[in-house]
Amino acid sequence: MNKTDYIFKNKMFVLVLICLIGIILNFSYSNFFVLSNNHKVAEMYVGELSYTININGNNTNFVSIPNGTSDITLLISSKNEIITKYKLGYIIDNNNSNYSIYYYDDTSYSTPSGSITSNGNKSIKLRITNNSSAALKFTFKVFGGYDYNDLNSIVLSGGYMQITEVVPDACVFTGNLVAGATYSYGQYTYIYKMYNNKDELLYIGKTHNLYARMNAHFSNAILNEQPWKQEVNKIEVIELYNQYDIDIIEIYLIGKEKPKYNSDKVYENTSPSFNINYKIKNKFIINNPL
Repeated sequence: MNKTDYIFKNKMFVLVLICLIGIILNFSYSNFFVLSNNHKVAEMYVGELSYTININGNNTNFVSIPNGTSDITLLISSKNEIITKYKLGYIIDNNNSNYSIYYYDDTSYSTPSGSITSNGNKSIKLRITNNSSAALKFTFKVFGGYDYNDLNSIVLSGGYMQITEVVPDACVFTGNLVAGATYSYGQYTYIYKMYNNKDELLYIGKTHNLYARMNAHFSNAILNEQPWKQEVNKIEVIELYNQYDIDIIEIYLIGKEKPKYNSDKVYENTSPSFNINYKIKNKFIINNPL
């Protein structure tokens, strides 16, 4: 064998060896990539992730909603020793579509999907309107995944649907005060302002029961004692997020806006030396309360 043949054969051997190594590495990487992804997908849906649901204080995952609008509170509890991601799903008996479902998006409640701590809880408030004549049964289920997985990868199965719409920020009521009318929703914490037909502010008050308070304001006995209330042409109602804000905000607004008939809480020739930025949950108008 001459020197040229020897060099050629050595080069061919090295080339073949490099090709074999490349094939082996490519196969190993591809196999790892597939197994790794499959492992993550499998982890997303493993049955070991466990959650419980409590609805309005009852250990149940379903609720019957009568005709009309109802607010319910769900408490999701993680039974896992690790941080996980979750999505809340629901189904309805008989696939009825004559309803609407929203969730409250504020600091008091959690959203229907997100991250939950080890053995943690999430309180979710929903507003459900049943437009059917008969009651509808809503069943809820929590779908979970590991914290490092993408939340969008959690797929609801078994016909369960995701809750994606937020409760509208405000509602407007322009009718008369009648028994049984629904003026607002939620925690029933209100500031109200009374105006005459010239948009002059007459009075600012607070209440946790709007219907009862309005009836008290405009009863015959009170109208005889406070005839100015017959001037009331419009009532602006502001729903707040919780009862702890109501006293401070009422006094602040009276001091700042000085309504004509809040004499017991108005300080002459003075105004608040500070500003309060408060968050409004709902805001609506009651016209012609008398």
